Amino acid sequence: MSFLRTSKKKRLMAKVLMSSLFCLALFACAPAISVKDIKSIPPNEVLVFGELIATNIKDNKGLSIFIKEEGSQDEIRWPMKGDNLFYWHLKPGKYIITTFTRPIGTGIGGGRIWAKFEVPRDCEAVYVGTLKVTLGGISSVTIHDDMDRALEKLKERLSVTELPVKKNLIRKETF
Repeated sequence: MSFLRTSKKKRLMAKVLMSSLFCLALFACAPAISVKDIKSIPPNEVLVFGELIATNIKDNKGLSIFIKEEGSQDEIRWPMKGDNLFYWHLKPGKYIITTFTRPIGTGIGGGRIWAKFEVPRDCEAVYVGTLKVTLGGISSVTIHDDMDRALEKLKERLSVTELPVKKNLIRKETF
């Protein structure tokens, strides 16, 4: 009987270890795309910014979005801050905002976004739009142009007064 208890304990420990490894892989440190100030943007990269607003939750605490370069399998997780703004430094190219996740009770829920955007070569900063996500049984995503408001938030966050910006709105992929 003691053998069975030990075997069950080992299986339970293995399950806990595998679950922990899965969570670690899901939320592992990704390449740094965060912008601390305008001067921290590497040469040949562009400041990309926009907003993600979850319309039917109180706050976006724990909300994250995932992006990847088109054609790549590697996703980058971006944990949202309190003001819904996202801002990254990225190389020129085509990108996809793939999914979002958020805590639900003791687990994690999320949904597919699959919105494409392009980072042009010939600019310092590009606004890609405001994503409004309605969470629930079936999530929906709409794209809006709120550049003036987002730009004011960004300038305040990064303590910058002037910033030449191009607008290149996200395109929602249709299936």
